[in-house]
Amino acid sequence: MVRAVRAHPHPHPHRPGFRVEADWSHAEADVTQHRDVAHIALSGAGDLAAAAVQVCRFLSLDVDARGWPDVAHRDERRLEAEIAER
Repeated sequence: MVRAVRAHPHPHPHRPGFRVEADWSHAEADVTQHRDVAHIALSGAGDLAAAAVQVCRFLSLDVDARGWPDVAHRDERRLEAEIAER
């Protein structure tokens, strides 16, 4: 679930500015990370809920990548490369 909140200052945020696809308004996001959680605070006059979904998408926060290491372990080409190196 994504919840849009208004921006608040943080010492070192990533601050992308962008057009919200839903209504073409301008929005800015303050993106910070605390441990394994990303915090996104938005400012703008448009649809901030749509902006929050868009930020998650362009930062790939909408993808649970915990399974990617297993994909690499099952990759036959990677295994072939490791065997060839030995």
